[in-house]
Amino acid sequence: MGWRSCGPSGSRPVARRPGSTLAKVAARIHDRWCTDDVILSAPSATWPFLPRTGCAAENRRAPSGGSCDDRVSRPHRAPVLGRVGTEPPVLTTNEFTSESTPAEHRYDLCRELVSAAPSPMNLTSEHTAGFRMYQRDVFLGPVRVWAMGFDTAVLSRSARLVEESDPQSLNLCLLRHGAMETFQNDRLTSCAPDDLYPIDSSLPFEMRARNEGEPVAFLGVEVPKELLRVPGGWNEPLPVGRLSGRQGPGALLGGMLTSLLADPDPYHPSDGPRLSVVVADLVSALFTPAGETEPRAAAGGGRDELLLRTQAYIRQHLDDPRLDPDRIAAAHHISTGYLHRVFRQEGRTVGRWIRDRRLERARRRLEDPAQHAVPVHRIAFDCGFAHPEVFSRTFRKEFGASPTEYRSDVIRRGSRGR
Repeated sequence: MGWRSCGPSGSRPVARRPGSTLAKVAARIHDRWCTDDVILSAPSATWPFLPRTGCAAENRRAPSGGSCDDRVSRPHRAPVLGRVGTEPPVLTTNEFTSESTPAEHRYDLCRELVSAAPSPMNLTSEHTAGFRMYQRDVFLGPVRVWAMGFDTAVLSRSARLVEESDPQSLNLCLLRHGAMETFQNDRLTSCAPDDLYPIDSSLPFEMRARNEGEPVAFLGVEVPKELLRVPGGWNEPLPVGRLSGRQGPGALLGGMLTSLLADPDPYHPSDGPRLSVVVADLVSALFTPAGETEPRAAAGGGRDELLLRTQAYIRQHLDDPRLDPDRIAAAHHISTGYLHRVFRQEGRTVGRWIRDRRLERARRRLEDPAQHAVPVHRIAFDCGFAHPEVFSRTFRKEFGASPTEYRSDVIRRGSRGR
């Protein structure tokens, strides 16, 4: 999530590596869209659901006199922070809002920005008129903490984009306002406010974010994979989907991100590397519960028996679109991480095993002559697929034809055989 090439609102976007392709894209975006004398409303007033910049931060960029709240609500010139070749006395901070751009150009600008990110993405939305987007980045050495808000939209990253640019990082998104559905690693996950969701830069994904009448709001952190300690390493998919930002390490991390984004001024650039270690440790703790051991008693006789019991449970609940590793683990009184390790002996992830069973059940129903009149979308729902388009895409990838084409071919072959 996010992009690193744009400087503060109204200032020239700055790439992390001078002379890079990203720097050239940033300069092109600036020349096309930005002016150096843009005056805009304070983001904390325009986007009240994002962390509010502290009074200390406003003191250095607001007219003298009046209270802190008076200065926040007053239009001001955006500060010029994070320019290449300078060493500001505070952490490097970039800030952007589309509201400094004419309404008719905002959607195109935002599409360019996300396509120029270190992890390039495609942005689409039905709400193109006056599209709104806001982002604040705080850099802690190699780690980037960010806040982001945008109107209802779809963000996607295709296999081609992954191949073109992969920074080998993990983005952990904390949803604050709105709703989100993300499809990554053959798994559809729905998130509500205060849920955390990890996005691996090395895997394609599609995120549908919505919030009726208001922008969707996120906080997050991007961490290089090499700084994280993840069970099984990065050769296997992460053994989690949705995580809790309400308790445990998730709540600690959310509080720290909120504090850093609201007021980074007390910190010096030399604090960045130390803070990055703390953030990376908290993120790692989300994937490696402290003191976790293999629960032999809960397994009821070992991993083999537990594997059979969980597989039977999955078959019994395949028609429930809410079935996911978290629910399966809770039903068997084990952690989600341990469930994934149990399934690893099968050579497939839990999500992949669920998907394969659902696809096989759907294929059998499509071949059943007694069900040829049942609509394809009904078969998808009955087999646990919440979205027909996801079912069609996954079915085609597995069997080389869409469900409708597959059924038609079965009927055609059956007619010739009579």
